[in-house]
Amino acid sequence: MKDKLLRAIDMLGGKVMFSIVSGVVIIIFLLAGFTVDRTKPIKQPNKVTSTAPQRDGYDESTNNEYTIGTITFSVPSYWEERESDVFQYLSYSETGDSVACIEIMYLYDDEDPVTFDILKDETEKGLMSMAIKFEFNDCGDINYEEYDNGSVKGYIYELTKFKINDSINGNGLACVIPSPEDNSWIYIYLLQSENTEFRYENDFIKILDSIKQ
Repeated sequence: MKDKLLRAIDMLGGKVMFSIVSGVVIIIFLLAGFTVDRTKPIKQPNKVTSTAPQRDGYDESTNNEYTIGTITFSVPSYWEERESDVFQYLSYSETGDSVACIEIMYLYDDEDPVTFDILKDETEKGLMSMAIKFEFNDCGDINYEEYDNGSVKGYIYELTKFKINDSINGNGLACVIPSPEDNSWIYIYLLQSENTEFRYENDFIKILDSIKQ
């Protein structure tokens, strides 16, 4: 399926099947009760101005464990599951006037090889950052850093700011991980509005750290 973002990747000469599309973003925020209008390395992810505390409730003894594709991962129990099947996981910890969601997708690429070297090349050339900015309204800088938990390896991208509607901005993190064994891409997103009660970057990193393949 060649949606707007995939076409942007194609026009830029990229091969990574980056899957966050306008329809997915709109659905995520509509499900949370919102009305939605339609590069450089980092040392610390998601440097935002919000003073909200980190929720930071990751606890292996009470977390829920999920499997999609060939990976397993662990999520704190306060993340309310909305969708979970063999290729997708979607959950929310805040909805209504504020939103915080995590989505994980596992997608087979039937057109190009899937390797870390391809991802690294397209990240360092700025293709991934340009493609992400193409997708979001009034998107700010896209910062990135390499990620490796010993089991999987990819890149984290920081969305410093994007507009959800006329009065609310959002920000978030995305991680793209190649799975060369089955020629698939793994996408992990944290999207949150600027007015959340808590921040969830720590949860995001700990969920990444829990991934086993």
